[in-house]
Amino acid sequence: MKLIAGANSIREKISRIVLAATLASLLVAGAALAAFDLLRQYRLVRSDLFTQAEVLALATQAALAFKDPKAAAEYLGSLGGKPTITAAALYDINGSPVAAYLERGASDGVPQAAPPVGWHFDLHRAAVTRPVLREGDPIGAIYLQAEHGLLLWLLEYLAAFGAVMVASLYVGHVFSNRLQRRVTGPIMEISAVARRILRGDTHAVRAEKKSDDEVGELVEAFNAMLTELGARADRLEESNRAKDRFLATLAHELRNPLAPIRTGLAILSKDPTNGPSSLRARHTMERQLAHMIHLIDDLLDIARVNTGKFRLDRQPASLLAVVEAAVESCRPGIEARGQQLDLVLPPGNATLHIDPVRMTQALGNLIGNASKYTPEGGRIRVEAAVDAQGVRLSVRDNGIGIPRESLDQVFDIFTQVKSAEPRSQGGLGIGLFLVRSVVELHDGRVTASSEGAGCGAEFRVELPPSLVLQAPPAAELDRRSAA
Repeated sequence: MKLIAGANSIREKISRIVLAATLASLLVAGAALAAFDLLRQYRLVRSDLFTQAEVLALATQAALAFKDPKAAAEYLGSLGGKPTITAAALYDINGSPVAAYLERGASDGVPQAAPPVGWHFDLHRAAVTRPVLREGDPIGAIYLQAEHGLLLWLLEYLAAFGAVMVASLYVGHVFSNRLQRRVTGPIMEISAVARRILRGDTHAVRAEKKSDDEVGELVEAFNAMLTELGARADRLEESNRAKDRFLATLAHELRNPLAPIRTGLAILSKDPTNGPSSLRARHTMERQLAHMIHLIDDLLDIARVNTGKFRLDRQPASLLAVVEAAVESCRPGIEARGQQLDLVLPPGNATLHIDPVRMTQALGNLIGNASKYTPEGGRIRVEAAVDAQGVRLSVRDNGIGIPRESLDQVFDIFTQVKSAEPRSQGGLGIGLFLVRSVVELHDGRVTASSEGAGCGAEFRVELPPSLVLQAPPAAELDRRSAA
């Protein structure tokens, strides 16, 4: 299994966490050690200078008491064996120099007057001044100056620490990557199994449990979830097949008695003795019968779509003939509601390689749907166009509209968009599903748009240019209107 090792992978995140924690620990430890060693070195320098100053004070006591600069200079000259001492001076009781010592090559001299008694420290040098006593009384002062080298020591320490830290982080990163496989490997395997299931490869794959810790429990729980989901999917699939069989059987069983009813109505229409009341009742029965046949045919088509038996009978067909047939099938309902129908058609005629019956059915469903959800006296616009991008059909109305949050659901089967409009009519929610099925079988797509409730809606059908066998000449659109 190939593990993801990108910047956003769990392995990389764990690696960054481990390295960050290691770096923080090393920095804290290094800073603490540096501070401890620096303080220890400082104390050693201070103790050494104070000790040497005390020794020189005792050694130069007689020379200072008898005012013997030569002897004092000899004592100070013995500091040449101390490479850290860069300067020394002996002062009398008045603070005037009696003798001095400078390391060879030293650029700075000694102070011309005795500095204050005590400890003096800066980045490069340390100095101490202490009194020279005789029988408890001060008779002068001794001054010592040394290069402590603490700054250089600190820089060398930091350089060594940096090299050690880089090496430690590298080794930690290598070992961390190897050890992380025990944690991230099962997780990445779970991810791979989930992706395979999403791609529809199989529902039988499972992640391998490789440990008995929390990660192993996660793998176990994931596999148990897959088993339960697989069982539910099987039950749902069987339920879906049973539903399709039921719909097909129901549609066939409902369709069978309709034929004799239609025959009986045809016989009644030829009976001259029927009065006006009988005529109105017969017309009502004929409309309801046509509506029932339409619903049952839709149920049969739904069953065919769900079982993969929905087929197209493609043949050369006139685009205008399809549009006009769809309009004519919806014209009685449009006229009954007093709605205005506008047709915007291309000039000439385009020949398409389509199933004209199914495409007429799909376009008729869109027009009938627009009429159903448009108030009396409303306006419906049907437009067709053919160009290099293919065929575009649109049905627009000024009806109740569609809430924006429902636009992605209107083509789902058995879906009814909720509306507060009292004039909206119910339905089975299968018409738009059939429209999408027919259009997609033609390698096209259908979309819905609306500005919201009360703002009307528009449905657009787009078919690929490969379906156009013969395109009409480019010219002005033919605009028609029908009340």
